[in-house]
Amino acid sequence: MRYWAMTVCVSCLIAGILTILLPKKEYEKSIKTVLALYILVSVLPAGSWDVQEVWEWSLPDSLAPADYSAYVEQMEQDSLVEQIQQLIHSNGLSSTVKATGENPLVLTVQAEPQEQEATLSLVKQAVQGMDFVEIVVEEEENES
Repeated sequence: MRYWAMTVCVSCLIAGILTILLPKKEYEKSIKTVLALYILVSVLPAGSWDVQEVWEWSLPDSLAPADYSAYVEQMEQDSLVEQIQQLIHSNGLSSTVKATGENPLVLTVQAEPQEQEATLSLVKQAVQGMDFVEIVVEEEENES
C-alpha cells in the first residue's frame, strides 16, 4: 500500500511539473489527456493484468504474419538490373539487361556482337561476389 501511494504521488508530481513546463494554449487538451492517461497507467498495480492475455485476446487466431519476401526480392532484382543498365549506358553501350528466376538469378544481356565483350565485363564487375547470379549473353535482335 505504501508503494502504491508513493507511485500516485510521484506520478502526480511528474504530471504537475510537465504541465508547468509545456506550452499551454496550443496543445492544452492533448497534454492534459496524455498526463491523465500517464497517471492512470502508473497507478494500476503492475500485477493486476496480464499483458500476454490482453495481447492474445485482441488478435484473432487466424491472423498470419505478412510475408513480403517475394516483394523485397523483386525490388532487389529491379534495383540490380537498373544499376547494371545505368553502368552499361554510362560506358556508351546500347546493350540491355533483363532478370529472370530467383535462385539462381539469371541476367540475360542482349548486346550487339561488337559490344558483347565490353558489356559482359561490366555486368561481371557489377555482380562480383554474387554467387546466386548467372549471366547469359544473347545477340541483340535487329528491328527491321
